[in-house]
Amino acid sequence: MGKVFNLNSFLYSMQFWTHLSAGIFAALVLFSFVHNPFLFGLIVVVSSLLPDIDSPTSKLGRNNFSKTLAAFFKHRGVIHSVFFMLLVYFFLLMFWHFAALPFLVGYSVHLLLDLLTPRGLRLFWPFKFRIKGFVRSGGLLEVFVFVIFLILDCALISIHLLGL
Repeated sequence: MGKVFNLNSFLYSMQFWTHLSAGIFAALVLFSFVHNPFLFGLIVVVSSLLPDIDSPTSKLGRNNFSKTLAAFFKHRGVIHSVFFMLLVYFFLLMFWHFAALPFLVGYSVHLLLDLLTPRGLRLFWPFKFRIKGFVRSGGLLEVFVFVIFLILDCALISIHLLGL
């Protein structure tokens, strides 16, 4: 028998879905301005999920590589910083320049969403200063943010498909 949709499980992992829908939104907004929209969009979406690879409890982090990362890096530490984002960006710029901009877009989207949570981020790691928000992960406000991004995604997909 197939899996039945579980609302509690969906809401518990809402942050994944919010990051995913926001990444899709960012990619769709920029589709008209890039040479290869599919590749650009794919890199943006993957990058919008990538910072949570240091958390073994995240959807992206349920593997041995993430468990190893988590042993060395605290979740929402260096990997959730502008320093790390720019380090990877410049690496990509040197070796795979086509991936640099979409990486920067997707990663930025993730960091901006995490800044909205009460836990916040040490965005300018290694400095201790933490930027915090008020949107509780998995809370009603995050569900609202997710639904807004989902509606915008559907609207933009329709616009792109219809050629408007």
